[in-house]
Amino acid sequence: AGLGNAVFHPVDFWFINHRISVPRLGPAYSAHGLSGSLGWALAPVFLVGIATPFGWRAAVLAAAVLPLIVIALFVLYRTALGPRDSLHADAQRAGDTERVSKFRFLRDTGVWWCFAFFVVLSIALGGVQSFSPTIFMTSYGLAVTTATLTITVYMVASALGMIAGGWLVMRRRRLEWNITLALMLSVIAAILIGFEIVPGTYAFALMAIMGFGSGLSGPSRDMMIRTVTPVGATGRVYGVVYSGLDIGLAIGPFAFGKMLDHGFYAEVFFGVAACLFGAVLMAWRVAACERN
Repeated sequence: AGLGNAVFHPVDFWFINHRISVPRLGPAYSAHGLSGSLGWALAPVFLVGIATPFGWRAAVLAAAVLPLIVIALFVLYRTALGPRDSLHADAQRAGDTERVSKFRFLRDTGVWWCFAFFVVLSIALGGVQSFSPTIFMTSYGLAVTTATLTITVYMVASALGMIAGGWLVMRRRRLEWNITLALMLSVIAAILIGFEIVPGTYAFALMAIMGFGSGLSGPSRDMMIRTVTPVGATGRVYGVVYSGLDIGLAIGPFAFGKMLDHGFYAEVFFGVAACLFGAVLMAWRVAACERN
């Protein structure tokens, strides 16, 4: 299952970068992130809604049908999914270089700063998604059903942020500034949650702000990767960079789970804030590599 999922980001971003004109890339990245957030939000409803009356095996089989539908759509519209002629020509002009070494892009420091950006960003995301309900039950005294809604609030706000992020990319091309503005909203919200200085109701609003800031950064961070991607290496670069997302999601629950084991509950959000701030610094490093 993991190997099958591994093709998703490289292929998806290849389609976006080869089928969407540059002025429309911001909204395209926004739609990409929005659909992902909606999928995360709908998955529990879809699976539980089937598992409750029919059992967990029926839910797993229903989930397996979804990629089959996607495959059918790809086959049906395969003639519309090739690269545009101009972009295909660019890839052909890069062919000689690519034939020398398919992995030359790995020497670019900007690619690795993008990779590190996604590792620390997803560590923060892993902490929020895994432990927010536990933290809000323990530190804010919320009931389990209410505390669980913190994830829903975060993801819905993130989806709204991604819509706004597409507009932001169109209006302002200084991507490092866009990312700084967006993620600093999340940093401030995470710190305030960690200090437990507001009641649980207002902490929900802070979760929404944190989710909105994370989503707002989405289109700019995806565009940032494009700025360090050599011609003809789109799939490989996005594959390497987005592998950082999986690594961070694996590290986050382990690292923040250790904090919970030692009784540090709300303090987890300080760690989340530190990771988000680290992502801001790495975005500036990518910008510096691009200028050089």
